[in-house]
Amino acid sequence: MFQALTEPRTTGELAQPAGISGPGASQHTAVLRKAGLITTRRERNMAWHELTPLGRAMLGDGSQARRR
Repeated sequence: MFQALTEPRTTGELAQPAGISGPGASQHTAVLRKAGLITTRRERNMAWHELTPLGRAMLGDGSQARRR
């Protein structure tokens, strides 16, 4: 799930490919958020999750450099 966040995704977009329920995905994102690896913003009835700079650094995917 962590690797799927190279782009902002909703909880549902994370749950489906992982084969888990929305509440299960929400639990995973809560752990990642508490670890400081993602941020979550709410828009209406959706939660969007995105990597923090620390999360990008841990993935080593270069997305930090692309954002600058």
